[in-house]
Amino acid sequence: MNLNRTSGVPHKGWHLENVVDLRFDEDRAYGEYDSCQFCGHEQIRFVHILSHSEYSDDIRVGCICTEQLTDDYVTPRRREDELRSRASRRERWLTRRWRISMKGHEYLNTRDGYNVGIYEIDGGRFKAWIGKRRGSIKYLSSEKAKLAVFDALEKIRNRDRGKK
Repeated sequence: MNLNRTSGVPHKGWHLENVVDLRFDEDRAYGEYDSCQFCGHEQIRFVHILSHSEYSDDIRVGCICTEQLTDDYVTPRRREDELRSRASRRERWLTRRWRISMKGHEYLNTRDGYNVGIYEIDGGRFKAWIGKRRGSIKYLSSEKAKLAVFDALEKIRNRDRGKK
């Protein structure tokens, strides 16, 4: 789709609603990307969702089109950079040196004071904990459980910083 050449589509005055990382927020496989709905540029992993009062649908575009359509050359790049940083931290999370507790559970003590870990339950599944709170979700692998801990910590940290 190339809305840039479609009549009735505004070229200014758009509002940035959200920015998503297709790999983590929409669980896309490595290499699965979107195309910018405005200019048609292909292979966008970080999708900016825009709305406009004079256009009925939200559009999914890349960072450069977002900057031009919103006339904001700071926020879209900052939001995308935050997602890139989160993606890098998430990938490194699994390579950290997880320690083994006296009970045989894998755990980490994070720099910001969280004690987190995973433990195996019957049937080769795993559960996780953050601090004194144990999760109820069963994960098929230790890797999935560790990534769930990372995602939950990110939500907690964002909430504590006053973000969505």
